[in-house]
Parts: sequence; structure tokens; C-alpha cells
Amino acid sequence: KHKNLYHKVRMILPNIEEAKQMTGDDDILSAGKKLGSELKATILMTAGENGMYLIDENIKHDPTDKVEIRDTTGAGDVVLATICTFLNEGKTLDEAIEYANKAAGISIKHLGNYAVKREEL
Repeated sequence: KHKNLYHKVRMILPNIEEAKQMTGDDDILSAGKKLGSELKATILMTAGENGMYLIDENIKHDPTDKVEIRDTTGAGDVVLATICTFLNEGKTLDEAIEYANKAAGISIKHLGNYAVKREEL
């Protein structure tokens, strides 16, 4: 509803449903492209068991390992925190996404919000 609040950001991290709602498009890749075009931003769309899609000039799919899901609470926050941490340490965006994907997989194996430890990555 408030997509205009995201103008002038470099990247946003919607999940599939949020991207669809923001664009009115039911196709996930089309929604991601449309959202990126409208906001002039990179889109990192989380796709649950399908991993993540980085959408800018290109589309890059980062699949996830299959894990037993106990609770998805906070998984998006884990992704965002992990990306910020690794970018701040000088890793590339692709490297940060790879770590974030692993961190999310670890997080969802636990009940409630789970703070993934660096040693677990």
C-alpha cells in the first residue's frame, strides 16, 4: 500500500507475497522486475523453500538447501541482518546473499526468533 515510501532506496527485500501485492502481478519474476523498475532499486525477493531471487538488470536465483521447517518467524530479519553484516565486512552482494540464504535455513529449523551464530555458517 505504501510503495512510494521505498523510492530512492538501493535495495528492498520483499517476500513473494509482498512483491505480488506491491505490483498486482501474480508471476513472481515479473512482479520482481516490475517492482525494481518502478522503484529503480535492486530487489532481493525471498521465496521460501525456493531460496531467493536477486533482480536488477539480470535475475539471479540462489536456491536453498532443503531443511525441516519448524518456524519461519524472523527469517526475513535474519536474511537482512546477515546481508548487512557481510556487506559491511567487504563481501560482495552475491557472497552476502549466499551467507544469508544459509542463515535463513538455519533460523527456520528453530522455534521462534533464532539468532544465527557465525560459527553455524
